[in-house]
Amino acid sequence: MLDHMIKDLNDSLADRKLRLPALNVDEFIKAAFVARDRAIGAKHRLEYAEEFHYIGPDQTLDEYIRRNAVPLNS
Repeated sequence: MLDHMIKDLNDSLADRKLRLPALNVDEFIKAAFVARDRAIGAKHRLEYAEEFHYIGPDQTLDEYIRRNAVPLNS
């Protein structure tokens, strides 16, 4: 997952004609996660923490699917 995130960052930077020569997994973790996770942890009296949230099933297309979907064999 981190390799993919770093690749996306490098691609984004290249689009802007930039690069981060010293960027590696350890540097990426420090830049992207350490300060954020330390701040979240402080809210819970922990050194570090990571927040998660649940995104339930998206039901916005249910009615459209009910009206328009057909079996795969059709």
